[in-house]
Amino acid sequence: MILVLIHWRIKADDASEDAFFNFWTEFAKIDDKTNLIGEFLSAPVPANALPFKVDDLSTGHSQTTCRHFINVGAWKDWQSFNDQVGKYMDDAKPMKDFEAERRTRTVLEPKHWRVGGAILPASGTCE
Repeated sequence: MILVLIHWRIKADDASEDAFFNFWTEFAKIDDKTNLIGEFLSAPVPANALPFKVDDLSTGHSQTTCRHFINVGAWKDWQSFNDQVGKYMDDAKPMKDFEAERRTRTVLEPKHWRVGGAILPASGTCE
């Protein structure tokens, strides 16, 4: 299993955010979800909304003013991820119009894990 984090930095206006959501739900689709465990396009919770210290990605870690979103994907292995998503990862192409900065990616390989009683939702918001 691997976890893939893609940090999107979207221009700080509603039209760019809407265009990004449309891209993610309508164009950046996963054709074969056989080896996809789950994928979540997420917005960071502002640090001041939590009762404990966190790294506040809602406002920082950028060269420009932008809105941050983190795509978190859990996959069977990196080959499965690459087979389905690799076609979208050409940094030689220009950034999308809605991007304030180039997206960044991190692939994590769990070394230890716990399994709880809760399960992933049975369906997504954009199948």
